[in-house]
Amino acid sequence: MDRARIISNLAGRTRLPWDALDYCLGRRGRSSTIFLAMLNRLASGGSLSADEESALYYGLLVLAYHQRTAALPDLLKLLECRREETDRLLGDGAIGEVLPRVLMAIGEDNTDDLWSFAMNAPADWLIRDAVLKAWVYFALTDAVPRETARAHLETFPTAVELGPEDPYWISWMNAVADLGLTELGPLLRTIVESGRIERGPLGLSEADYRDILARLEESTESSRKSVSWRQRAGYTPFGEEDRVKYDFYNAARLAPGTSQSVSQTLMMQAAEDAANQPYRIDQAGNENTPA
Repeated sequence: MDRARIISNLAGRTRLPWDALDYCLGRRGRSSTIFLAMLNRLASGGSLSADEESALYYGLLVLAYHQRTAALPDLLKLLECRREETDRLLGDGAIGEVLPRVLMAIGEDNTDDLWSFAMNAPADWLIRDAVLKAWVYFALTDAVPRETARAHLETFPTAVELGPEDPYWISWMNAVADLGLTELGPLLRTIVESGRIERGPLGLSEADYRDILARLEESTESSRKSVSWRQRAGYTPFGEEDRVKYDFYNAARLAPGTSQSVSQTLMMQAAEDAANQPYRIDQAGNENTPA
């Protein structure tokens, strides 16, 4: 399959373009060459054609599947500096749901860069929340030492300037709770009770506050290391072997430009596919085939 056909197929928004994705998933070197170059061009201030930009949405997912850590610097640059292009490429739905898992798949070698972005990047809270969640994943898997995670999150309230209404406060609280950092519980309560975080319908709801405190106290280290807990909490890298096709169906419904009717169809197909056999790369390492 040549580059033009790959781009054309992946640019569509009426179905999951599985034939082209199947080809790319089975050819790590070829697909990486195509999509890393496109990502670099967009992150560096260049432009892509409309079809290339649409195809790059799936290209990012392919790079995540192949765990191409080389994609992270350009992706962070895009997220930080090219908001209009980021919105067109991902949209709010994918930024909130898909982006964290892409970052979990490609960020292990650059956890310091993830933390720096989460703390300092001039990006809006939804993007920073996605990056922070990926960083928390690496703390859960010990790529970030627990003591380092605790120290970083302890400095958050003084290192980041946030207004009381900023939802990024809740991102921080979720990070503390999901890591089970009970030693930061008093700090968290002080920040909330002192009024630094707005409470009420437009801020931190009482139900969310109770949930955060419950997760902070009840979440044990053994439970956080279980696959089922991480899946429920959203801490699974994109494209893990036992749910590859499901992940692509689920991401396809969030692709910018996907109609509501197509999105609903893809949701149903994702649910059906979740019960099927895993999708695995074959022993030759060339093609991906059903198990």
